[in-house]
Amino acid sequence: MRVAVNSYKPILGYNFKVIFSKLENEDAFVTYAKAVTLPSMDNNPILLEYGNTYAYVKGKTRWNEVTMTLYAMSKPHTHIKLWNYLQKHQDTKEGTDQFKVMYMGDVQIQILLPNEVLFHTWTLINAHISSINFGSMDWSSDDVVQPEISLVYDYAKYA
Repeated sequence: MRVAVNSYKPILGYNFKVIFSKLENEDAFVTYAKAVTLPSMDNNPILLEYGNTYAYVKGKTRWNEVTMTLYAMSKPHTHIKLWNYLQKHQDTKEGTDQFKVMYMGDVQIQILLPNEVLFHTWTLINAHISSINFGSMDWSSDDVVQPEISLVYDYAKYA
């Protein structure tokens, strides 16, 4: 069967946006991130030996961290949004960690078509910060500040 050339519509790596459910006072914070790794997982195979042979079986599935590079924007103020998200993990003023109901939330990575219509969505279930870097400042550079955030999550859904 021959496929028409104009029916081929690849997913483009720059058409996406990210939605954090736990930012901006429980309202969703939408950001067009610069870069994001899509979810990945490992099945951690287990080697079973029997006599002079062996076989592999699936081990525990482990979902890998997702990293995001954002653009620091003044509206919406990206650093404030990320700082508020961090405060849901730990009250830095008091030095106390929060309960998981405060910081765990879903994060969506929405894949868009070229006309910005939603194509599919990756949802990171019970995601929270594993590391955050607010970027760097340099007088000799004219680069945009780019905060980086790494998230861990229980599992991902694709729909």
